[in-house]
Amino acid sequence: MKSTSSRGAPDNLALGRLCLGAEIASMRERTAGAPAALVAELGLRCEPVDGGTAFIASRFPHATVNRVTGFGLDLPLDEATLDRTIALYPHRVFSIQPSPMARPPELSGWLVARGFAVGFHWLIWAREAQPPPDEPSTGLELRRLEPEHAAEFAALVCAVYANPVRLAPLHAAGVGRPRWHHWGAFDGDRLVSAGILYVHGEVGRLFTAGTLPTHRGRGAQGALLVRRMGQARALGCRWITAETADDLPDRPNPSVHNLHRLGFRLLHRRPAWMPRELEAGTV
Repeated sequence: MKSTSSRGAPDNLALGRLCLGAEIASMRERTAGAPAALVAELGLRCEPVDGGTAFIASRFPHATVNRVTGFGLDLPLDEATLDRTIALYPHRVFSIQPSPMARPPELSGWLVARGFAVGFHWLIWAREAQPPPDEPSTGLELRRLEPEHAAEFAALVCAVYANPVRLAPLHAAGVGRPRWHHWGAFDGDRLVSAGILYVHGEVGRLFTAGTLPTHRGRGAQGALLVRRMGQARALGCRWITAETADDLPDRPNPSVHNLHRLGFRLLHRRPAWMPRELEAGTV
């Protein structure tokens, strides 16, 4: 395979767009592939927003599935579009996650004036799909997850991320679909850690990764990262991207250190703007 570095690396703006495109595509596919009964129950849908997308669960006020991202890149956002976007969420439990490259620069002030505050940040990472290092030894068996593992994978995700069990069918639906590659670490027959690789053109997105508390500290996530990186390269990806929460003194995040160690670089920190009552924990 020809070295990706010989083809010229995009700047942070162009690479950020590629990574965001993979993220939005995977979220759109996840919504489109949800079981019809769950779509009706939660009121799931996607709405285009000036180049971005609003992901909406109108009958399920939970921040995991109610968020807006991607706007303000192709064209500057205007206040009327922002107001129409906010009106898509009458339950007010959602986040607006503009890229730091979003325009206009007045967007932050518009959000503050409408009662929003930054609740947290996503850290967006990327690296070239060069050969990954050797997988660390974990004492666990790494396996590709097949549709028969879907329920177990969904249960693990809900447990690790404290998601309501009503979201389990949403997580299960992607297992075995084209472009979706789910990997797990097993202790015997028990799935104890997992993560997804989603392939979108020349970008491989690594996401929805987690390990049960009983098996943390054994290197499962590091091994799963390396395994998925190798598969992304084998499938022709030029870039690999991931996103994590911040690594904070009161909320340490080992994923940040795993990505640093594996050669990922931080592209940017993306704010998640929330209605102030939600950000303050009153909703």
